[in-house]
Amino acid sequence: MNEYVVEVEFGAPAGEELGVTIVDAFLPYDGVSGVSDHGNADVTASLFADSFADATRTALDAVALVGRGEPITFTVVQATEWEARAGIDGENIIDVMSVTEVAQRLGVTRQRVHQLVGEGRIPARRVGHSVVISESAVTGFEASRKPARAG
Repeated sequence: MNEYVVEVEFGAPAGEELGVTIVDAFLPYDGVSGVSDHGNADVTASLFADSFADATRTALDAVALVGRGEPITFTVVQATEWEARAGIDGENIIDVMSVTEVAQRLGVTRQRVHQLVGEGRIPARRVGHSVVISESAVTGFEASRKPARAG
């Protein structure tokens, strides 16, 4: 069985409701919803399959669950190739946290962390089949949600 990374850009503007729908559809594959360079909703997910064709079929099934925004890009690639293209070598990743660690730190569920990532409020990256979030991104998010103190 091989690991594949799926990237899909939908032809619909990113928004909280669509982001949640995408996260729900791709949740079994640790899907991370975000915003493309064009302002469209997108998702990156990781799945295991016996073949490229099986990975593609599984990803298309998840796309169908979204039900909105015809895909305008659809990429399936073996995880090792995706990591090589992204320049990920394991040595340049420091101070990263898993979705579970972020959820525990913020006192929220893993689903809520995926939603915050999908809304673009917490930047994240997919590394193989894991979603990683820099500690500085979490610190920045925490600071942004604290009310300003009256002087």
